[in-house]
Amino acid sequence: MSFLIITIGCTSQRALYTESKKLKLLQGAWFQVKEENAAFLIENRSLIFFEDITRYNIILKGNYFEIYEGKHLFTTYHIVRLDDHTLWLKTIEGNLLKFRNDK
Repeated sequence: MSFLIITIGCTSQRALYTESKKLKLLQGAWFQVKEENAAFLIENRSLIFFEDITRYNIILKGNYFEIYEGKHLFTTYHIVRLDDHTLWLKTIEGNLLKFRNDK
């Protein structure tokens, strides 16, 4: 039983980055794992898709990543994994999107 508690504790601690730490990790150009061109760029609290010149606002709520166009919620992703070079997002439909950052 203590093993299970320790495992859950470690998993929870890893998932509980502060918002400022998450924002710092999210900065930069993100590439889909098998693609050569960047999919999007995050600067401060703004996101720019390279297919589009619109600047979107991002809001972090726990492990959720919300993208807004003005005051309109564009989409929400669940952050599954985030570190210096890896970002895995789960869509509302349940699809897993994997990105890398070559910082």
